[in-house]
Amino acid sequence: MNTSLSDIQFEHYIVTEVKYDYGTYDSKEFEIIPDFGLFNDGDGGIVEVKFFITEEHFQLSGTVAGFFSYSKSLSESDVKSLLAGNGLAILFPYVRSTITNLTSAVNIPPLIIPTINILKYVKEKFEKTENEAFDETDNTKL
Repeated sequence: MNTSLSDIQFEHYIVTEVKYDYGTYDSKEFEIIPDFGLFNDGDGGIVEVKFFITEEHFQLSGTVAGFFSYSKSLSESDVKSLLAGNGLAILFPYVRSTITNLTSAVNIPPLIIPTINILKYVKEKFEKTENEAFDETDNTKL
């Protein structure tokens, strides 16, 4: 066995949902929402990435799911941690490619999402969301 292999292995991905609306929009937005889970049989895990994009002339949203296998010697918490970190980083280039391919297929200039530190983006996004929820629910601690 090759000892340099990761404890999780990327098997494949699938685009599970896409919605495209052509129109005129006043703002530009970009949002990524990840989700992670394990299969019931304990043989694999899934990373889902939802994306929401608004540009001047369209809105695009969708979901890309990545399927992973993992070493049986790992605990459930280790698997979830690896999926949340490595799995998301592995899947994100496929999300970027999907967005570029979808926009080019509808005869508009292809939207190329820049490379980003996806783990940092998600961490900052969740910290901001948690802080906003805290501020709204308990103003006495501000």
